[in-house]
Amino acid sequence: MLGVSSAQAVSLPIPNSGFETPCGAPGPPFPCNWGGTSGSTVSWNTAFHHNGVASLGLASIGTPGIDAISSCVAPASGLTAYNLEFWYRTTSAVGQIAMFFNTYTTNNCTGSPFGPASTAMTSSPNTTGNWTRVQGQSTTDAGVQSVKVILTFSCPPATCAANLAVYFDDVVAQTEPLAVSVASLSARSAAHGVLLRWRTGTEVDLLGFQAYRSRGHSWQRITHSLIAAKGSVSGASYRFLDRTARRGVVYRYRIKAVNRDGTASWFGPVRVT
Repeated sequence: MLGVSSAQAVSLPIPNSGFETPCGAPGPPFPCNWGGTSGSTVSWNTAFHHNGVASLGLASIGTPGIDAISSCVAPASGLTAYNLEFWYRTTSAVGQIAMFFNTYTTNNCTGSPFGPASTAMTSSPNTTGNWTRVQGQSTTDAGVQSVKVILTFSCPPATCAANLAVYFDDVVAQTEPLAVSVASLSARSAAHGVLLRWRTGTEVDLLGFQAYRSRGHSWQRITHSLIAAKGSVSGASYRFLDRTARRGVVYRYRIKAVNRDGTASWFGPVRVT
């Protein structure tokens, strides 16, 4: 929910905001609590995910215009500034990627929206196939009781082909400052193991990091103690050497950012041979 208490606000308050829960049986899996437009194909996608096991896949059917997926969030507070973020991944030459808010004076996103949809944040697409983070802020009007969160990408007439796709994950809307962001994460073979490097973009109420390794579906923590945060508001660089890694073995790595209130965020995975 939007407008939750400080201790809850670092979590993902939008229903199924990490797209971990599928619906739609016996048909194809569909992300619960989300609905698409007629010009879109929506899927619960396990091939790509920024965090957890799945993401929301949004694909065009080849019709120029806006492809969108939305979810109703209630209750919401009026005259409140919400800090927002989402992650996306694409290799398609789509137009602008955006998050919109439709606000309502009802408690279930029914009736006419309270004014036009506000553009919470936009991004010119990074088409490298890497997960990209987008952040912004939106303030609700007085009397608002619910918000429809809308994730979109535009499909320009000149380049709008069927199956142009964007994958979305980890949508956040909260009153607290956004938790740590990781601007880069890499892993490479070194003389005495595998060297992990990462750099943060922001650090807000962060305790530190733990590193995890996988050879299959299970993950093993490889840091014996927490790697302490440096507490920099402008970001900082970190490194960890996995001395137990065996040469020639394919590994995946990810890092866990631990916040002071006990919540955590995951980043990765990255692959190394």
